[in-house]
Order: sequence, then C-alpha cells, then structure tokens
Amino acid sequence: MELTTQRLVIREYKIEDAKSVSKYSNNLNISKFMRSMPYPNTIEQATEYINKTLKDQFDSPRVNYKFGITLREDNIVIGGIALVEVDAFSETSTMGYWIAEEFWRKGLMFEATKRVIEFAFEELKLRRLNSNAHTENTPSNELLKKLGFVYEGTRIKLDKVKSTGELRDTNVYGLLKENWIKN
Repeated sequence: MELTTQRLVIREYKIEDAKSVSKYSNNLNISKFMRSMPYPNTIEQATEYINKTLKDQFDSPRVNYKFGITLREDNIVIGGIALVEVDAFSETSTMGYWIAEEFWRKGLMFEATKRVIEFAFEELKLRRLNSNAHTENTPSNELLKKLGFVYEGTRIKLDKVKSTGELRDTNVYGLLKENWIKN
C-alpha cells in the first residue's frame, strides 16, 4: 500500500528499510518523545519493528497501519507514521508519527499527516482520530492543532518513555471527520 503527496511516498515498510529507520530514528531528540522507540535504535531493533509491521499487514481485521515516510526522489525512509488500534466498529484509530531531525520544520510531517488523515477518513471510513503529544513537544502540539485536532486534556505521567525511562505528561487530541472536512 502506498499513499502519495507532492513530495512524499508514504508506504508500508520493507525489511530493507531497517538501515534507514535505524539511522534516522537513532536520535534522542526524537525518541524522548516516543513512548516505545528505543535509544539507541540499532539496525537489529529496527528490523524487529519492521518484521512486526509486516505481520500486522495480514491481520484480519487489520488494526495497525504502519508506514515509512520517504521522499519521492530517493524512496529512503526518513520517518514513520501509523494508525494503530483501528476499531472498525467504533470507527476510530490513534495516529502517531516521527521524522528525522534534519527534516524538521520543512512542512513534510504536515504533508504526511494530512494524507494519512485523508486515508483514515475516506478509505478506512473512520469517524474519529485520536493523537497524543507530550506536553514538552511544542512542534507536535502545534502540528496537531494546525491539522484541526482539538485539545481534550492533559494526562499526567501517562507515558513512560522507553529511551529515557522518564514519565511524561501527555496532551490528548481528537479529530472528528466532520471537523476535518471543514478544514
């Protein structure tokens, strides 16, 4: 499965992506805001993660869609985006994402998230998306608001971050399909 934008190809992972996933995610500035991303993130750990995503593709019903974010010109994974806990009955899912630090503040994550939201609402027929951002992660909080997500509260010490062992306060956001369409 592939989703495209003007500058990106958002596609399911391939085992060959482990090297670039490890290279671009092996950064404490990224992993400190990701609940389950290890630091350091070795090629072996990236391979294990990708193998799990490959198995998820065969679940029926499918509950996890995990994609690598690549630039159109080179098809090398520079980030990741996922819809997890897809609940067909409730028509909901949770979206999470990361991108390599050298690609921050270039509008690429906005482009990727917009396309995945479109996929969620139009192709998966979801009615609501959830997303979380640690309170200290200002860029992620700003991105979610720019996308039309509504701040619904802060959960105190919700996440224990794998890379640092720290407990983080987490802002909770929701986006209803009817609100997204208005954007």
